[in-house]
Amino acid sequence: MVNELIEELDTVRIIALNVIGTVVDIGSGGIYTVEFVDDDLPIGAHDKHILYHCRSDEIEFYHKGPVLAVESSKLPEIPPKRVECPVLKVEIDDIDCIENREIVDGNHGGRFFPDGFDKTDGFESICKGCRWHVYN
Repeated sequence: MVNELIEELDTVRIIALNVIGTVVDIGSGGIYTVEFVDDDLPIGAHDKHILYHCRSDEIEFYHKGPVLAVESSKLPEIPPKRVECPVLKVEIDDIDCIENREIVDGNHGGRFFPDGFDKTDGFESICKGCRWHVYN
């Protein structure tokens, strides 16, 4: 997604949390306050609406207007905490998937592959073809 000029009430994705929220304030120094709903909070939590404070490089523009204006079918799929790795043929943690992708994309010089990853024929194309290759 291309970052655009983000204004209050625009819908953004908080990159680190991979959640969609609405900018409710832009404070001094360019600090954004983004509100999102956290359905993972325990039953009985008083408020599932979370305010998150971040810099502009921690969010991506998603949609003009508040999140309620976005059809739920158009929201990006939020990956699970564990994913099936087509190279290793086992389920791995989300952070391991991200690290493997970074290595395949040439960001770590290939020094940190897990056992067996780089020994699989065509591992780069298999990894790049995986539905989670763009996982953030």
